[in-house]
Amino acid sequence: MGRIITFILGVGVVVWVLWYVMYRPTTQTGPEAAAHRLENVRQTAGQVEADLQQKAEDLLQKTE
Repeated sequence: MGRIITFILGVGVVVWVLWYVMYRPTTQTGPEAAAHRLENVRQTAGQVEADLQQKAEDLLQKTE
């Protein structure tokens, strides 16, 4: 009985590993990936800066 359970669990692990290797999300590597991440950071920083600028302008309007 123990050998059957061990066999089934072993086959399950092998199938899971094969599935993971075949269908895992691909990740970019190299200079293209770094450039893409840097562009994302720049876009996010621009959005944050615009949002903070709008909040600052709103506060100035309230104080006037």
